[in-house]
Amino acid sequence: MTKEAELNAAEDKKRKDAVEAKNQLDTTIYQLEKTLKEAGDKLPAETKSKFESALADAKKDLESNDAARMKSALENLTKLGGELYAEAQKAAQATGTDAGEPAAGGSAKKTEKKADVVDADFEVVDDDKKK
Repeated sequence: MTKEAELNAAEDKKRKDAVEAKNQLDTTIYQLEKTLKEAGDKLPAETKSKFESALADAKKDLESNDAARMKSALENLTKLGGELYAEAQKAAQATGTDAGEPAAGGSAKKTEKKADVVDADFEVVDDDKKK
């Protein structure tokens, strides 16, 4: 049984690498799509189409289940992701919002409610002293 495991160790490592690459690529695609959607209309059209094209290519590589293609796509998306984040930050600063938050009037708007606070002095009266 151990000999069989040793014989299949290389194939198992290859399969493990492919699964890890697929998971990382899938997560990266999801995060970049989310960032692109949030920054959407604030980005220039050519920048947006560049990232949409890169995401479409990465999805094709993801479906291929080829570890080398997925790793290459992951490296490409990681590099482009930095650019997308920087563009989203610039666009957010231009409109006065954070890149991860919707513009004013969005659902992420927080309101703080303060409880009514009353300062008071009190004295503890012992029942034995009362009499």
